Amino acid sequence: MPYHDPSRPHVRWWFSAADAEDCDEFVAQVTPERVDQLESEGGVCILATHLGKGYTTNGVVDARVDAAIRDLGRRNGWFVPVGPLLTWLRAQRGADMSLPGAEWRRMQWRWAFDLLTRKLARRRRAA
Repeated sequence: MPYHDPSRPHVRWWFSAADAEDCDEFVAQVTPERVDQLESEGGVCILATHLGKGYTTNGVVDARVDAAIRDLGRRNGWFVPVGPLLTWLRAQRGADMSLPGAEWRRMQWRWAFDLLTRKLARRRRAA
């Protein structure tokens, strides 16, 4: 990441991101166990969310979010906007920014599975 897809020449760079549609999904993404795993693998995470979707009630931050943010703050992480992160990743990766076809297909299937799973979970929470 990032990568270039020659079949989509009008887009210079693509990257993967986790999507946290709301507070519940955010908390599920940043559990201490998941962050520990990310750290042990030397990984990165781009997490897209909207802080206006259930993160506060009557001006008070959800306790789970508060705990997650405090846990992240205690870690030796590099918390930057996506632009500097992608620039750094490109510099680490070197000249070859292509993505093998099998990897692209695996990502597409995983995205579809994750989307379906999230929609079903939302329905269950709403019921």
